[in-house]
Amino acid sequence: MRIINVERDLDICSSGSLASAIRLASAVADRHLIVSLEDCNFCDASALTVLLGAKASLGARLSIVVPVGRAVRRIFEVTNLTQRLSLCADRDEALAKAPV
Repeated sequence: MRIINVERDLDICSSGSLASAIRLASAVADRHLIVSLEDCNFCDASALTVLLGAKASLGARLSIVVPVGRAVRRIFEVTNLTQRLSLCADRDEALAKAPV
């Protein structure tokens, strides 16, 4: 399992770095990947596009942590992506989804 902890805003300038980190982390076959946005305060449409692409590629091997009640979660709710991306409220929930 691999965890990517995003500690900065995700926008058009930083989304490429996220995409690269996801590509590198997912290069190992059958490895579960957790992208944690627990420390992220802003996420724009370019980051959503990266996360949607990662979900399309990795399917159930990807968990995305976006805590309920955080401002960044609002963009996922407004765009109706909470179910499509299978968001987790915390790392414990994401770890529980990861295969052993």
